[in-house]
Amino acid sequence: MSMSCSSATDSSATEEPAWTPALQGRDRLVAVVAALGQDCVWTKSMRPVDMLDWLRSECSELEKELSLERDCPTRSRPSNESDPRLRTPAGISSDLVAELGDVLFDTLMLHGACCRAFGISPDAAWNTAARKVEGRTPYMVWGDGVSTATTVDEAESHWRQAKRREKAAAAAAA
Repeated sequence: MSMSCSSATDSSATEEPAWTPALQGRDRLVAVVAALGQDCVWTKSMRPVDMLDWLRSECSELEKELSLERDCPTRSRPSNESDPRLRTPAGISSDLVAELGDVLFDTLMLHGACCRAFGISPDAAWNTAARKVEGRTPYMVWGDGVSTATTVDEAESHWRQAKRREKAAAAAAA
């Protein structure tokens, strides 16, 4: 993804930005996206449909990397493996990890664009997704205490049944 935003520091690519040293993983990416949403003119100009286009592009790139991993799991690795921030578990391409990161980033950017454009509470989609998954997986710790799924087929059956109930309830409410 290409964007032009002023950075908070003059750090090189190998140094940690001054404002994020304690943040790692999910918390760091969420903080980066939040800062972009507040202070980056490019990010503020993005409409949800624009971010969806970026996300589709990154999903396509991730799909290519996943295909390469599936078809040739021992392919040679790029030279950037020497960068400790890009090290991955043995045998996993740093390109795959980078593309997955791009999808995560663009997903969060799309979330932010939708929140800005439609006045959605930032937690609304997160909570809705959690409730939906919890309702479709009643065999998990948050479930009904009765349902079980010991096979993939049983788990998928619970998912499909719950989805049908959700659609029927939505149709009845309309």
